[in-house]
Amino acid sequence: MKTSSLVKDFTRIDRSGFNPSFGAIAAFFVVSPIILAVFIHQLVLFSTVIGALLIAQMEGQPIAPSGRILLVACFTVSAAIGIGTLAATTGHVLSPVLLAVSFFVILLARARLNWAPVGTFTAFAFALGIGLPGASLQEADLRAIFALLGGFWGVLGIELRRYVMARRKTSVKIAATALSTSQMSRAENLRGAFVLAIACALGFSLGFVLGFPRDYWVILTIIFTVRPSISLTMTFTSLMAAGTIVGAVIAAAITILIGRDTYFLAVLLLLIAFLLFSLRGVNFGIMQVFVSTFIIVLLNIVFPGEWYLAVYRVVDVAIGIGISLAVVELLGVFKKTSTWL
Repeated sequence: MKTSSLVKDFTRIDRSGFNPSFGAIAAFFVVSPIILAVFIHQLVLFSTVIGALLIAQMEGQPIAPSGRILLVACFTVSAAIGIGTLAATTGHVLSPVLLAVSFFVILLARARLNWAPVGTFTAFAFALGIGLPGASLQEADLRAIFALLGGFWGVLGIELRRYVMARRKTSVKIAATALSTSQMSRAENLRGAFVLAIACALGFSLGFVLGFPRDYWVILTIIFTVRPSISLTMTFTSLMAAGTIVGAVIAAAITILIGRDTYFLAVLLLLIAFLLFSLRGVNFGIMQVFVSTFIIVLLNIVFPGEWYLAVYRVVDVAIGIGISLAVVELLGVFKKTSTWL
């Protein structure tokens, strides 16, 4: 992609996508568990933040999931985090195989438009479970339980906002990146799930071989950037790369300057989350700036002093982007318009 084209895409602003009301509510329900965790010194609540974050992200998809679907997602997301943690205990030979099999099964949910966000973010949850350090049977139970609580907390926030909007007789505007909303055929869905599962297993293995501390970022990048065509994939990957670099620089500066003051980082995370959820419908690249900043600051609360994760974030995303482009360009899997969330 030419530099001029990237600049144009990065500066293309959709003012109608600015949603401060959703940003404020989502930020509170996503970040409040980690603020509580810092003040009571129980960072096990980290999984609660993950559960709430993944559920909150579903509200921003082209079709807003019903309350019933969101509740189902609470269980699938928490189970995926727990099972992913268990899979990580099997060793680095079997883990990529289990990841590929699990992803293939999970991503089949994306065949149906209203269930597509559940499949996507459940896959995200499995990647987090298998990639986070400290995998054990006890940790799997704790992560699953607290992620479930976080999911319920996130659903409460979404339903609260919907209730307020209904009382105001205002339509709930769900801003999201423009994606195709047509259904995938069974053959397209099977083929797409299979190829993505293999690509993610490859990305996970590559991250492990290179010794990266957060190799699941490679997987998340692949899931998020693979699109139906090479041109659309190039657009998304270029914006994600630019946004990730800017966000990583900002996060590194924040964590270096503030250091190990987790109290201040927790409060600052609330502001970052507000900007993330308020602006995510404005521009995909700008959203990635705050996604990277949010993730790195959050991890520095749980694992203080790891500002260098900003560097690994950039490298992992670059690897994921490379694999995404290879999947679309070389295999030609996604020739027809289909749903990718």
